[in-house]
Amino acid sequence: MRLDYWVLGRDQLGSDDFAAFEKELSERRARTGTKIPDWKDLDHVHARFLQGRDVFLTWDRAILGLAGEFQSRFGIVVARPDDFLRSWDG
Repeated sequence: MRLDYWVLGRDQLGSDDFAAFEKELSERRARTGTKIPDWKDLDHVHARFLQGRDVFLTWDRAILGLAGEFQSRFGIVVARPDDFLRSWDG
């Protein structure tokens, strides 16, 4: 939480859809042993989602491995910073 940032009446506590996704990832790891991002990394993406951000830049391989799922489920483009800059026409 940051002073002068939070606005009363705007839910920033969490997304049920994102929480369900985290639960699915945990179950997937239990079933298959697949490496998934830890809770701190997922919290970073979750916070950006709650803030309405549509791009998340990272070098974290576990998060990058879920880029397609973040895009299709939440509309968040997950990319390496250098790859994103190369693809950006701005």
